[in-house]
Amino acid sequence: MSGSPDAGAEPRMPAPGERQDLYHQTFPRDVIPPLMAGVVLGTKPPPYMLGWRYMNWEFCKRFDNGSYEPPSIIFRQKLLPRFAEQYPEFDKATPRTRPIIYVYLPFDHCTVIVATNVDEGAQNLARNNAFIDAVKDILNEDREPLWYRHPPLER
Repeated sequence: MSGSPDAGAEPRMPAPGERQDLYHQTFPRDVIPPLMAGVVLGTKPPPYMLGWRYMNWEFCKRFDNGSYEPPSIIFRQKLLPRFAEQYPEFDKATPRTRPIIYVYLPFDHCTVIVATNVDEGAQNLARNNAFIDAVKDILNEDREPLWYRHPPLER
């Protein structure tokens, strides 16, 4: 008989807000979270995205002079073409290496993503300084990207 009610239980992903001791809401770029397929102290790591987070209105103002287009449209029509033009070595790479945007409507923010902890390939992009610097340049960002836990707890 085990001393723990969860002994032998299948590892599970903590709910938002659980296991903040292991899985903080953010990590600096150089603290790469474990792959989601892993097991850490009996838990499955939650998804993390490495990138830059903006409030939706801030993104629209910054990249499209406050237009009424949603961030995903602005990203697809303005930023991705600029990225492909200025950094063709990434856009033409196999596999193609380009940023993506994730718009989280419940909290009215979006994240331009350069890496995730979904699989090794996506996680390894966090170590690709040239790629991250290229995206940082397209965004005209001074900030370093952060790892954001998903789903977030707050805005």
